Amino acid sequence: MENLPGPDANQWEYWKDNDVMMIGWVYEGQVGNLRKFRDVEALKKALVNAGDKKPGYAAKQLWSFFKRVKAGDIVLAYGRYSILDLGRVEGKYYLKIDKLYQDGWLYVKDGGFIGSA
Repeated sequence: MENLPGPDANQWEYWKDNDVMMIGWVYEGQVGNLRKFRDVEALKKALVNAGDKKPGYAAKQLWSFFKRVKAGDIVLAYGRYSILDLGRVEGKYYLKIDKLYQDGWLYVKDGGFIGSA
């Protein structure tokens, strides 16, 4: 999976320092914990109701991170024009609220990065 650490990769240091891989979605109506949805279509419906501007895209990205990315998988962290590093997922999904994303919902998996690519 490819993952951009924040707009313009501005959260890269946070990812490395905390050994995490995240996907964040910030908008007016938050959908909360992804575990409450039975499938990607239910998540998409919640995103539509929450006012997300790209609910289909958002649902696919969030669901893929939640369900398809597993411990042992390799994640590519990339910046706007370059690969930042490769990491290996080491933990399960959890939800976190963080000031880093203006109190946005962060969907997180623990993992470690190999070193500067």
